[in-house]
Amino acid sequence: MLWKQIAHWLDSVRHQAVGVMVFVVVFTVLTATVVGTITARDELASQARDGARTMAGMVANRIDGLLDERYRAVTRAADGLTMSSEALEGRAQLLLKRQQVLSELMDNLYLVDERGDLLAALPEDARLAGVSIDDREYFQRATGQMTTVISQPMVSRNGQTPVVVIAAPVFDHVRRLTGVLQGSFDLTGNNFTGRINELTLGRTGYVTVGTRSGTMLAHPNPQHINQPVPGTNPAIRSALAGEEGVRRANNRDGQTVLVAYRQLNEAPWFVTVAIPIREAYAPVYRLYWTVFWVVLVTVVVIVPLTLRVFSRLLRPLEDLAGQIVERHAGRRTEPVRVGGGLEIRRVATTFNDVMAEREEAAWHLEEREAFFRSLSERAPTGIAQADVEGHLAYTNGAFQAILGLPAEEIRGYPMSRWIDSRDRPEVVDEWRRAVASGNVYYGRLRLVRDDGQVVWVEAMTSGVEAHDRQLGTVTVVRDITHEHQLEQRLRAERNRAESTLRVMQEGVLLTDASGVIRSANPPAARFLGLNEPLEGTVLFEGVRITADDRSWTLEDFLTSPALNSLDAILENARNERFEVELTLIRPDRSDEDELLVFVIRDDSERRREEERLSWQATHDSLTRLANRRAFNDVLTRLVAENVRPTALMLIDLDHFKPVNDTGGHLVGDHLLKRLAEALQNGVRQSDLVARLGGDEFAVILTGCDMERASVIAENLRGAIANLAVADGSRTYGVTASIGLTALGEDDHAIRDVVNRADEAAYEAKRLGRNRVVIDPDEIVVQEP
Repeated sequence: MLWKQIAHWLDSVRHQAVGVMVFVVVFTVLTATVVGTITARDELASQARDGARTMAGMVANRIDGLLDERYRAVTRAADGLTMSSEALEGRAQLLLKRQQVLSELMDNLYLVDERGDLLAALPEDARLAGVSIDDREYFQRATGQMTTVISQPMVSRNGQTPVVVIAAPVFDHVRRLTGVLQGSFDLTGNNFTGRINELTLGRTGYVTVGTRSGTMLAHPNPQHINQPVPGTNPAIRSALAGEEGVRRANNRDGQTVLVAYRQLNEAPWFVTVAIPIREAYAPVYRLYWTVFWVVLVTVVVIVPLTLRVFSRLLRPLEDLAGQIVERHAGRRTEPVRVGGGLEIRRVATTFNDVMAEREEAAWHLEEREAFFRSLSERAPTGIAQADVEGHLAYTNGAFQAILGLPAEEIRGYPMSRWIDSRDRPEVVDEWRRAVASGNVYYGRLRLVRDDGQVVWVEAMTSGVEAHDRQLGTVTVVRDITHEHQLEQRLRAERNRAESTLRVMQEGVLLTDASGVIRSANPPAARFLGLNEPLEGTVLFEGVRITADDRSWTLEDFLTSPALNSLDAILENARNERFEVELTLIRPDRSDEDELLVFVIRDDSERRREEERLSWQATHDSLTRLANRRAFNDVLTRLVAENVRPTALMLIDLDHFKPVNDTGGHLVGDHLLKRLAEALQNGVRQSDLVARLGGDEFAVILTGCDMERASVIAENLRGAIANLAVADGSRTYGVTASIGLTALGEDDHAIRDVVNRADEAAYEAKRLGRNRVVIDPDEIVVQEP
C-alpha cells in the first residue's frame, strides 16, 4: 500500500522535479563529502605510514648505534688482553675490574679460557664457579670464526633472565686463541632495550624488537620478551623474511594496526612500530556525523520550497495538454498557444509543426511511390516485392537478369522456387522467422536458373508494414558468383598454408603493426603459454623478449628492417622461460597495414651444448675444479688490475705416487675427489680452487691479507693431512707442502707470483713436507 502511494505521488512532474532536486543536492553534498573524506583518509594514512616508517628507522638506527658501540667496545677490550694463557688465567679478575668503560655499557662481564671454562665474572658471583660455556652457540662461533659475534637471545645461568651476549676472542702475541671476553645485557633492564619497552605512540601504539630467528627482544609487555615472535601477523612474517616496509595487520588483540618494520644493520634483528588504524582515522569519523546532520537539515528545508516553485512553473503545461486534446478531437482548428517558460512554448510550436507536416505528407505519398518504382528499375542490384503469401508481385531488371527470365515468367511464383534444394529448408525457415519477428534477413544462398546454371547471391529481405499491418516483403539480391569462386580459391590456399604451419616445429605468428595476432600455429601457442585460438591477442602484453642484455618492445622490432636468427630469451604468461632463435620477416614495410611475421625456434639444446663445452674448457673433469687455463685467466686479470690484497697458494701433495702405485688409480682418483671437496669447503665462495695437473693444486684468495691467508693455508694443510680413503683393509692418505705468497706492486706477469709460490712449496718439501711456507724471500715456516 505504501509503495502504491509513493508511485502515485511520483506520477506528478512537479513531484518528480522535487525528487530530482533533493537527489541532486544530497548527491552533491555526499559526493563532496566522500571525495573530501577519501582525500583526508589517504592523507592521514600517508602521514601515519610516514610517521611509523620514520619512527621504525629512528629506533633501528638507535639500536644499531648501541650494538655498534658495545660491539666495538668488547672488540677493543679483547684486543687489549693480548697475553699468554697462564697470564690471562692468573689475572682474569683484575683484568675485568679494569674494564670501567665496558662495565658501564654491559650488565655483566665474563672472561673464559679457550676451552670455555669461566675464569672471572664482573660483578663477581660465587654461583658461577666452575661453570663451562663450551656448549653456548656464541662461544662456538667466536672461537670457530675467530671474530666478535652477537648471540641469539638466551636465558642467563646466574639470574635466569633473558640476555644477549657479545663475545670476542682473546689471542696471545702469536695470534693463538687464549680465551674469550664476553659482555651481556639484560633485555628487560634499562641498560639497552628497557627504554624501548616503555616507548608508546599515541594512546595505544607501541614498539617491538625481534630477531629474524623468531625471538622477541623488546615488547611493552615483559611477558613476551624472549618468547617466540607470533608468526600469524603478515607484517611480522615479512620482517622475519628480512623485508622492510609498512602494511596493515591485526595485533594479538585482533585490533587493526598500521605496522612499520625495519631491519637492523648490526645484527639479524628487526624493529616494528604499530599504530592503531582507528587512531589514525579519528578525524574522518567525526566528519561523517557532521555531514549527516547537514544533509538532514538541507532536505527538510528544500522539499517544501521546491514544491511551491515547481507548481507555479508547470501550470502552463496543463493548459497546453487541454488544447492538444481539443485539436485532435476536431473541436479546435487554429494552432495551440500557451504562455509559460521557453521550453513549454517550444513544445507547443513543435506540435503545430508536426500537424502541418502530417497533412503535407499525405499529399506527397503517391509521388514518392512513383519515384521508388523508377529508382528500383535503374538499380544495379536485384529488387523483388512479394505479397503476404510470398508470391512475387514486382521484380526489377537486375533481378530478372539474375534468373534469366522476363518479369511475366517470374510474377506470381514464390522466390523459393529458384532456391537450390540444398539451401531451401534452412533459408526458408530463417526467412520466415526474421519476417515474423520484424527483423531483416541476411544470408548467402544458391539460385538455380531454369537452364540449370547455379548463381550465388547475397539476399536481404525485410517486411513491409503500414499501420501495424503486414503488406508483404522486399528482397534485395546481389550476384556474388565471381566473389564466391575467389573466396573458395583463397580458402583452399589458406588451408594448405595452415596445414604446413601446424606440422612445423617452429612457432609462426602473423601480427599487425600494433602487435595484435592475426594468425598463429600450435607451436606458437606453446611458446606464448596461451590456449588456442590466439587471434586478437596482443603479442607483447603477456610475453617478454630479452636479447643483447635488454628487453625488446614492439617499437624495437618495428624499427628493425629484418632480424635473422636473433638469440633471445622468451618469458611467457605462465612464467615459462624459453631460449629461442627469433626471426622477423617484414613482407611490405611501405604498406600502412603492414603485417609482421615472427618465427620462433627452440634453441635451448644448442645453447646447452655450448655451455657444456665452455665448462669443459675451464674445469678439470675428475675433480670438477677449475683447470690451469681458468687459473691463468683469473690470475692474469688480477695481476693486470693490481687487485690487492690477493694471496696465491700452491699445494703440492706429498707421497701421492705411492697411493697410485699401491692402491691403484681408482683409489688415487677417489682421494683426489675427496681432497677437492676439502679444498672447496676450506675457502670462501669468492676464492678460486684449481687443479693445475697431477697432484698439484692452487688457490687464489682475492681480498685476503697474508695474515688471514696463512690461517686458511694451515687449515687446508690440516684438512688434507686428516683426509683418509679406505680400500679394503688398507687406508690411504697424503699430506701437502704449501707455498704461500702475496700479489705485490712489482708483479707484472703471473710467472712472478707463481714462481714465488712455487719456490715456497719447494722449500716446504725441503724442510720435511706437510707444512706451509710463506714467501721464500722471508722464509716464514708454519710447522704442523
